[in-house]
Amino acid sequence: MRRASPSGRRDILSATLPPGDNAEVTQTSRILIDLSFGIRCAISASIGVIAASSLAPTSFLLSLLLPTAAAGFLLRATAKRSRQLQSAQTRALSSTLAHASQVLQNRKSVRSLNAEAFEIAKFHAGLEGVYKVARRSAVAVGARHGLVFALGGGFLLHVIQRAGSFISAGALSLGDVTALAMYCVMAGSSLQGCVTAYGDIQRTLGTAGKVLSAISDASDDKEPRRGAKHAHLGSPLPPLLAASSSLVDAAQGGLDGGDKGMAVTFNDVHFAYPDRPGQPVLRGVDLHVPPGAFLGILGPSGSGKSTVATLLLRLYDPVEGEILLDGTPTGRLDAQRVRSLITPVTQENLLLATSVKENVEYAVRANDVLTGAKTPIPDLEGRVGEACALAAVSEFAAHLPRQLDTVLDEKALSLSGGQRQRICLARALCRLIPSSSLSSSSGLSRVSLGEEGRPRLLLLDEATSALDVPTERLVLGHIKQALAGRTAIFITHRLSVLDYVDHVAVMSEGRVVQSGEKAAVLADPCKELRHILNCNASCN
Repeated sequence: MRRASPSGRRDILSATLPPGDNAEVTQTSRILIDLSFGIRCAISASIGVIAASSLAPTSFLLSLLLPTAAAGFLLRATAKRSRQLQSAQTRALSSTLAHASQVLQNRKSVRSLNAEAFEIAKFHAGLEGVYKVARRSAVAVGARHGLVFALGGGFLLHVIQRAGSFISAGALSLGDVTALAMYCVMAGSSLQGCVTAYGDIQRTLGTAGKVLSAISDASDDKEPRRGAKHAHLGSPLPPLLAASSSLVDAAQGGLDGGDKGMAVTFNDVHFAYPDRPGQPVLRGVDLHVPPGAFLGILGPSGSGKSTVATLLLRLYDPVEGEILLDGTPTGRLDAQRVRSLITPVTQENLLLATSVKENVEYAVRANDVLTGAKTPIPDLEGRVGEACALAAVSEFAAHLPRQLDTVLDEKALSLSGGQRQRICLARALCRLIPSSSLSSSSGLSRVSLGEEGRPRLLLLDEATSALDVPTERLVLGHIKQALAGRTAIFITHRLSVLDYVDHVAVMSEGRVVQSGEKAAVLADPCKELRHILNCNASCN
């Protein structure tokens, strides 16, 4: 008996589920179809059993009691196993797809962190986990269906064998045996349908529980549930990842400056975004950042400050002009190589639905996958702790339900804007802090970001805009102390950042209208900077 496939109409309840869980709504919607099919089969089976009982001798009915009880036990056990495996498969698939959806929505931030290879490897490992569970689920379903048909065949053979003895003994006529056989076939096929429907309902219940839980808990302030454990990423990378990793190894050695800061130069850079070619954003930007300098870029909204950061990360290339890193044009470097030299904190504040700790160590793990390196777990944990102290994450993390192991919800909406920014700052610092700074007695005075192979430039784009003034001063003071020897670029509209920089650039309408050492610029500010200073003074 064949059932019609469920309608593809999307259930309205799917709106309460995060991305990747809508498949569970579709699966759960099958329960009414499975239930109605099972009821029809149960009615047909009841009619067949009653009709057969009216014809069959008592000895025949008694001979079916023990096999029926054994078959019921086996079928119930296999249905329960199918339910467990289906639930595990659905959880693994929804977790993998939800994470992939979140990564795709934040692909710009993922690229800026050089995490493409890491995310591809993670998605590949997630699909491997889904495949393993799905394979076991398919075996369980196949075994259950095989058992159902084997029992049906055995029942039919039993009827045929006993029918011969009934005729020879004169207990039943040929017509009675024929009718009994038809009733038994009717009851047997309907019972097979009941068993199939029962198994399908059990599998559906494996997903329905999560759907109902999501609906009932939608208004509760509970800690997000931890999804499936992250798949192990230590296995060999797929060919695509191996190829992308080799690009980093092929980088020019002239940019490996050890613990020195990196010089950055913009030479007459013009740029317009591809979807707005007629609206130039940068109009001939000329800017030089000496190695080891702390540069603050000021300017009104829309002046092109964030676009400078975008081009520096090679998310786009200039339409005209060139950008040089230590005298080497970025156009001659692989984009991943450029990003390996820079650790950014952008306005997007990428935070994934994992623990605070996993978000802080994200850039380090991504770099390990990209380069084939393996940061020892004790070193990584030490770097996470050091970075959290520098970025003042430890202060609020101590009050979270599980401290650094607390799992964030999607987009970390349970945290304030300032807390999200501090986690992003800690992630950038974790990428920079070397293992040598993690001695048991190390304080901030011993933290040094000078280790060969580490990024040589810290790029902060409005990275402290949501922090209150005392916290901002604390964090920026730690960063300045920790970055000794490295270059830093602060893109900001807050004049408080000027206390921590030694060079200043002012932008307006896509151009750098003034730049130089801070003392010289503040001694003779341009009109744009005077306007910013006057606005700040009036606000205070």
